[in-house]
Amino acid sequence: MDKLKWLKTQLENNSKTPHHCEIKWKDLDELFQKAEELVLSKGITFQVTEDHLKLLKHSYVVWWGAEYGAAAIDPKRPYGNSSVESDIAEILGWGEEDEERAENIHREMKTVLQIILVTQKFEPGLYHLENPYTTDWVKI
Repeated sequence: MDKLKWLKTQLENNSKTPHHCEIKWKDLDELFQKAEELVLSKGITFQVTEDHLKLLKHSYVVWWGAEYGAAAIDPKRPYGNSSVESDIAEILGWGEEDEERAENIHREMKTVLQIILVTQKFEPGLYHLENPYTTDWVKI
């Protein structure tokens, strides 16, 4: 799915030069829909890494006071400072040039947190979710 999203981004970025692209948006949207249906029919797998766990360890947890309130990771400063990519690079020992990589791992943290809460384990490994409409992650 990430490669398909990348492809769509590339096509959107090249929309000013349509001669570079012969795929119609309707066809591309149908391709994404079919790919999504295939993923849903086979379930989802996700690799939790040591890097994910390091980031989770550095997460800045706050009390979100809306409605009844709930614990939450601060959306402005998830790892302590407002420069998310720089924080990730520092925590994981990456270079500043790894900005896109940092953005990707940050977005993966939603799945990592869900897996850890469901399995009640802080273990790297490959996890599977048979039905994406549930939270029944299992380590495989």
